[in-house]
Amino acid sequence: MRTSAGTHPFPAAPFHAAMIVVPLLQARGSIKSFRPHFDVSGYQDHYATLGVRESASAQEIRQAYRRLAMKWHPDRNRDNVAAAERAFKRLGEAYQVLGDPKQRELYDV
Repeated sequence: MRTSAGTHPFPAAPFHAAMIVVPLLQARGSIKSFRPHFDVSGYQDHYATLGVRESASAQEIRQAYRRLAMKWHPDRNRDNVAAAERAFKRLGEAYQVLGDPKQRELYDV
């Protein structure tokens, strides 16, 4: 859900940033929780999920996905596999859309 200017109708960017930064900063790199980037309408912001700008290049999107996928992979987070699986799934969904030029174009409309 975007306005004609390409911005979200809700000023949630700082909230979304906190949702991904806080879990990443938790003790010893272990995850306690993962919250995908949804606004109040249920819209998932794939750019925020991957931590990239809407103007990010395909290479930046791929690099962000790989970095986060390695961080959140369930095999690397044995202390909380269920949360890691949810996070990994959301990252995969975001990359599936943003990593394909045609799907990304449709998503950006």
